[in-house]
Amino acid sequence: MKPASIPLVALLAVGCGDSWSSNPVSLAPVEGAPVTVDGVVMRRSLMVGLGSAPTRVSSGDAPNTIGVSFSIEKTAETPPHAGASARIACRVGDHVVVEPVAHDASDRLAGLAVGARISSDATLSPSPFTAEIPTTCEVAFLYMVRPPIEVPPIGLAEPDPAAPGREAADLALGSVCLVGGTLREGACTPEELPRIPARSAIEVSELSARIASHPSGGYGVQATALLTAGRDAPRRWQVGATARCDTDGGSEERPLSMLAVGRDVAPGESIVASGATSPREAWPEEPRACTLRLERSGAGGRAPIGEYCVRGDETTAGACGDAVAAPPSSA
Repeated sequence: MKPASIPLVALLAVGCGDSWSSNPVSLAPVEGAPVTVDGVVMRRSLMVGLGSAPTRVSSGDAPNTIGVSFSIEKTAETPPHAGASARIACRVGDHVVVEPVAHDASDRLAGLAVGARISSDATLSPSPFTAEIPTTCEVAFLYMVRPPIEVPPIGLAEPDPAAPGREAADLALGSVCLVGGTLREGACTPEELPRIPARSAIEVSELSARIASHPSGGYGVQATALLTAGRDAPRRWQVGATARCDTDGGSEERPLSMLAVGRDVAPGESIVASGATSPREAWPEEPRACTLRLERSGAGGRAPIGEYCVRGDETTAGACGDAVAAPPSSA
C-alpha cells in the first residue's frame, strides 16, 4: 500500500491552473420546497490542507479533485437554521465514494428576502485512493433545517440510535449526473455508479498508513481508510482506531484522532476517514512496527473491522505478529 498523505486538520478548495467546468444545469422546482436550485456546474478543483505547517499554492498547480457550485433562490419564507446542501458521490476505481453533507450553519437563508439568491459549493475531498480526478459523479441536493443540537442533562437516557434523526425531515431538491464531461439533470444509473455492498456491515476496503515524525519532535502513526457499507450497515455508525507500537522501551498503545461518522451511507457507498496519533503522545524514538486496529460502533454495539501492521511507509494486513501481504492501494 502507498503511504497516506498527512491527515489534514482542515481543507480548502482553491482555484487552479486547469479551468475546466461542465455545462450548467438548472433543476425543476419541487412542490413544497421554499428554495430552487439552478446554475449547477461541476469543475475541477485544487484542495489543500490547512494545518500548522505553511502551505504554498501557485496558479500553475494541477487540480486534484472535483467539486460543484450552484445557486439557491429563496421562493418562500424559511425558518431559522434552514439551508440547501449538496451530497457528492463519485466513482473511484471499483467504489462509489461519497462526501458527507455539510450543512450551511451560517443561517444565510433565513436573512434572505424572498426572490433573492445565494451561491454555494461542495467538493469531494481528495484521498490516497483517488488515482485520477473522478469523471462520473452524482450530486443530490437537499433542503434541511438543522437547529443546534441540545445536549440532554446528565442522567437522562441516551437517544435511540435506531430512531429517525433530523435527516428524516430533509426534502430532496433533485440530482444531477456527470458522465463523460456532460452534466445532466437526474440521478446516475446503477451502471454509471455501481454500488457494490460490502460483505460485512462496515468493511475496510482500502487502507494507507505510515509511521512519521512530528514537526514538534517524536513519532506518530498516520492513517487513511476507505470504509464501505454493507446491506446490514446501521443508519448511523462510527469508526475509531488505535495504534500499538513497539520500541526499545516496550509496547504502548495510543488512540488515533480518526473518527469516521457514517450517516445514511447506502449499501455499496464508501467514505474516507483520516486520523493520526496526537503529537502530545508522540513516541520519542521511531517505532519498529505498529499494529493498527479499527473498530466500528453504532446500533448493534462495537465490533472490530480490521488489523494492520505498519512498518515505516509500508502497511500489511493483519497484526504485526501475523502480518501478510495486503492488496495494493488503487492510488
